[in-house]
Parts: sequence; structure tokens; C-alpha cells
Amino acid sequence: MEIKELDFNNFPVGLTSCWLKIVSNSLGHDISVPVMVLKGKEKGPTFGLTALVHGDELNGLLVIHKVFNEIDLNKLKGIIVGVPVINVPGFLRKERNFIDGRDLNYKFPGKENGTESSIYAFNIFNKVIKNFDYILDLHTARIGNVNSFYVRANLKNKVIYDLSLLLNSDIILNSIGGKGTLRRQANENGIIAITLELGDPNKFQNEVISNAVKGIVNCLIYLNIIDGKTSINTNPTICTSSQRINTKGGGILNVLPGLRSNVKKGEKIAIVSDIFGKVIKEYHSPENGIIIGKNTNPVNYAGSRIIHLGIVKN
Repeated sequence: MEIKELDFNNFPVGLTSCWLKIVSNSLGHDISVPVMVLKGKEKGPTFGLTALVHGDELNGLLVIHKVFNEIDLNKLKGIIVGVPVINVPGFLRKERNFIDGRDLNYKFPGKENGTESSIYAFNIFNKVIKNFDYILDLHTARIGNVNSFYVRANLKNKVIYDLSLLLNSDIILNSIGGKGTLRRQANENGIIAITLELGDPNKFQNEVISNAVKGIVNCLIYLNIIDGKTSINTNPTICTSSQRINTKGGGILNVLPGLRSNVKKGEKIAIVSDIFGKVIKEYHSPENGIIIGKNTNPVNYAGSRIIHLGIVKN
């Protein structure tokens, strides 16, 4: 089924899969996003799940499928909406960014008359995101990097704080989000929004996917959208802030600590060597913290990411 607007009054009780027109391409054909709508018999909030704002971040796609398989329609109060692929052009090209080379996740709420990515973001936000009371936006690391399963959330909001603790993540990072991100713009529009960073790009990781599915089901139970008992498998580290540590010069990069490792201020975190194996520079942690994410590509230009360091302060 192809539609031009998401009007949930027109959807029957049960699961409906459809294509929602967003823009048109160079041939004049529609570019549409896949939308899954699970509508309960009883009224309740609208809960959104979005994935692949970046076209190579695949774990969230399977998470959405599995969450929908977990739901007992007879116990559903409200509507659950899944958009497994937001950035359709990037997904088809197996690329992170949009077709104009821009990062779609810094384009929200978009512009009705702007660049290709701005118009696309505008239509996504107005046709999809504004319909939600709650949204979990699913991401992964970028190419050449790996992430723990961590949550980005503005913990000053009590509902967001409570939901974050239920998500079965390794780490929770307190942040309002960058300007133009889907999460921040949704929050500014009064929508409860959280970002889940689910491991690594271009692959399915079963453990991360399983924990995320359980965490999302926990959130649905907490919000009384479905019945059940919450199940928490992790004891997440809560970070009050974070730092991205980058190289200052090129060379062959070897990042030493593993994901989720605790590091001390002054601890060696990376070595950069020249092409002949001579050590050029060593890097040390500027703070006590935990490794949220790290670079896995040894081919290093000046300014390459070394680690994403979570800072834990009482």
C-alpha cells in the first residue's frame, strides 16, 4: 500500500505495512519510506521506532522487526510505528550520508525549500516524526569505528531518565543532542526522544540486537502500552559527559583499550607509528572514564578519531 500521509484514523486494528511518499527522484518517481503500523484495539500513546537515518547502520532494522514480532496485539494499547529505513537513498547506496553528501541527522527539522537533504528531512519530520508521542532513534557507529551499546538521552527529563535505565544498554550518556539531530528536534517539539547506539555498522550483531529488543519492550511496558514485567540484564554506567579524542598527526594508529574499558587519567590509549614502525606519538587519556567507542582503522590522517571517552562524575 502506498500513501501520502500518515493518518492513523485510517488504519485498521492490527499490523499494516505501507510505503509513505517523502520526495521524488531524478526520474520523477517517488522515494518512499517503509512504515509498519501496529494499532491496538484500545487507545493509547503513539510510540515510534526509527532506524537507518544513516544508510549503513543496520542493527536497528532487525531490532524493529523483532520488536514487532514480540507484541501481542490483544494486549496493545495505542499504536507502535516502525520506520526501518529513514534514509532510503543512503541505504540503497550502502552509504552513511544522503545523496547530496550531507549527514541527514544534522538536517532536522529540515526546510520546505532547501537542499536535497533539507527537503527530505523536512518531509520526514512533518510526515512521520511529529505523529509520535515517544520515539527511539536507532543508530550504530560509523565505518571504521565500533561502539558499545549506549544510550544518548537528556537525563534532566524524568521520563527519559526512567526509560533510559530500562533499555539494557552498557552505557547511558547524558546529552541534549547536537543541533539538527532528530532526537534534539523531537525533544524541542515536546516528543520524548532517546537515541540508541547499537554497536557497529554494516552488520547484524545478535547480542546487541537481543538486548535492544528487550530494552524497548521494557519501555513499552513502563508506558503501559503493553502488559508484562520488565527484564533488565545490564547495570549501565551513567556518563555525565563525553570527549572525542582525535589524533594530531597522521601515521599508523593502534588504539589500546577495548570497548567498555575503564581508563585512568594519564593512561596510554593509543600509539601512532610511521610506515617503518617508528613510534611518532603516544596518546594518553585526559580524564578518568569509560570507552564508549573507538577507531578500528589503523590508517590514520591527522584528526582521526581515537576514542569516544565517557566521563563519570558524581
